[in-house]
Amino acid sequence: MPEIRPLTTAEYGAVAAISAEAMAEGLVGLPTWETPEDVARTVRATPHGEFIVAVDDDGHVIGVTGYDLRAGGEAWIYGPLVKTRGLGTGAWLTSKIESMALHQGARFYAMLIGLKNKAGQAWAEWRGYQLDSEYPETLLLFASPGELPAARPAAEARVRRAEARDLDRIYELFTANFPPESVTAQAWQGWLDQSHVIEVEGRVVGFVRIDEQGFLHHLCIEASHRRRGLGRQLLAGALSASGSQSPVRAGAAVRLDNTAAVELLRSLGFTREIPVAKWVRRGG
Repeated sequence: MPEIRPLTTAEYGAVAAISAEAMAEGLVGLPTWETPEDVARTVRATPHGEFIVAVDDDGHVIGVTGYDLRAGGEAWIYGPLVKTRGLGTGAWLTSKIESMALHQGARFYAMLIGLKNKAGQAWAEWRGYQLDSEYPETLLLFASPGELPAARPAAEARVRRAEARDLDRIYELFTANFPPESVTAQAWQGWLDQSHVIEVEGRVVGFVRIDEQGFLHHLCIEASHRRRGLGRQLLAGALSASGSQSPVRAGAAVRLDNTAAVELLRSLGFTREIPVAKWVRRGG
């Protein structure tokens, strides 16, 4: 059997290659690495998680997995991804990472599996995972920095980075436009440096957050200002600003039935897509 051990920086290139191949085949929603830099960003942004690899007798990485422990004891599983299938390496990696997450307080586990990945779905079901009927089928969309268009500012609106004075307004828009979530104003205060707002006549009418991995969160335009291209301007401006400081691949997750959001992202250069569903296993 292969050796299972913690992921090291020297292996970032190898695991990124495994992930890129899985992305191209639409197998899983996590991880979505294409370069060693993608791996490094995920590791930095996952302080409550761990990553492990499977290594063969020749020292080659043949598998990778990990977990991110989130609120409520939910451990999101990365992969598992393996180069050599049918040998039980994926099951072994999953058993190990679930045990590690359980030791850190995980109460249940979640995976994002590609809708076309019938083998992966069957494996997850055999492993004890069940399709999460409360989590809608989702489309993950990605674009590389060179594929992102430059912002086209309109005379009536201005996109800028969020500031402390915007916190109350952002939270007001957030609570008015999204289903109930366990997100507080204090949490948004910690996300201000990742957020951009759009102003019309000096008034904030929308916001978006882009995390350090380039993933979009909570794009919102006030209802009275929709259908004027402001969402496109906000997103393009925020992506342009983020890319100019630290070029990263951008990603987003939207419901498959949210056709307006899907078309907006496609029009902005998000061309690589992975339809996924969430699978959950409860217990130790």
